[in-house]
Amino acid sequence: MAYDVVEQHLEVALAARVGAPVRESRLDCIDCDDPISESRRVAARGCVRCSACQTLHEDRRAQYAR
Repeated sequence: MAYDVVEQHLEVALAARVGAPVRESRLDCIDCDDPISESRRVAARGCVRCSACQTLHEDRRAQYAR
């Protein structure tokens, strides 16, 4: 029974995300202006930072979340 409840909540959450717009990935990083690799642009649709700058960005956000 608990599995059914979890599955229902998951379906509702996924249905809500279906309409979420996805922008195109940038070719150059907004922080360092280096090119963003094609594999990253495909894997992380809508990305605006290269993987190195994204890691730094997430680390900074994690510091402020504490």
